[in-house]
Amino acid sequence: LATVIVVGYGFSIAASTLAGQCAGAGRRDLAKLSAFKTLKLSGAILTVLALLFVANARALADFMTPNTDVAELTETFVTVLGLLMPLLTIELTLAGVLRGLGDTRFPLVATASGLGCRLLLGGVVLALEADIVWLFATLIADYALKALLISWRFAKQDWNPDPISARP
Repeated sequence: LATVIVVGYGFSIAASTLAGQCAGAGRRDLAKLSAFKTLKLSGAILTVLALLFVANARALADFMTPNTDVAELTETFVTVLGLLMPLLTIELTLAGVLRGLGDTRFPLVATASGLGCRLLLGGVVLALEADIVWLFATLIADYALKALLISWRFAKQDWNPDPISARP
């Protein structure tokens, strides 16, 4: 799934570039439009790629290890990551848009918050000596928190064109 995530980062960079160019031209309204188009395209492509990985999770796991216990856990982990692709798409794409608009600190804070959440929940899972699948589930909280924070910040943006610098 690293391949899928790298593709997601490519969309993040593209979203950042588009938003920055639109904002620089005084057309924040176009930045918002490009954000939604990039989000749709990114979501479609990442979802298809993730579904391919999830559909072949066991074959990939068997390829990586002859140990059936490890292969089962790998299959579960790949499935969890694959199902999280919509959240990852939101996080990466909209964070890229925010960076393109000059808001670089908030995506960092959101990422740190998600990782902190994952570490905290991971510590709880380890303290309770719960099954490793619960450790995989901490990813859900991480990605959900980041997607929620980034979406909230994205929604708070002023998307009106700048009347001074916008040119017809």
